[in-house]
Amino acid sequence: MKNFKVIPVLVLTLLFIFGAVGAVSANGTLRIHNDTRYNISKVYVSPYGKSYSGQKNSHIIPIGKTFTLGNVPISRSNRYWNIKIYLSNGKSREWKKQDLYSYREMTVTYSNSKLHADWD
Repeated sequence: MKNFKVIPVLVLTLLFIFGAVGAVSANGTLRIHNDTRYNISKVYVSPYGKSYSGQKNSHIIPIGKTFTLGNVPISRSNRYWNIKIYLSNGKSREWKKQDLYSYREMTVTYSNSKLHADWD
């Protein structure tokens, strides 16, 4: 009978370990869809409350295209991020304290001379 008690304890222990690893590990990606009339010329991403220094994405995102920004250390404990986007026409906008743990896709639009974002 003792062997049957060990198996559930072992299974619960493994589930706990894998659950903890999953909670700590980062997805690391943010997909940015450009649905504006302009190229996205710069993207800055930084953890909420920190500066953008060294955080620039140098890829241009053409009109109608999508870019996946990788190596973003997103986790439950590091879920809030600031994002700043510049268009080729010089307009920019910053979104502060975005929950990138819950939302991994951003669709950028431009209307009424302003940048807007929808999150998925």
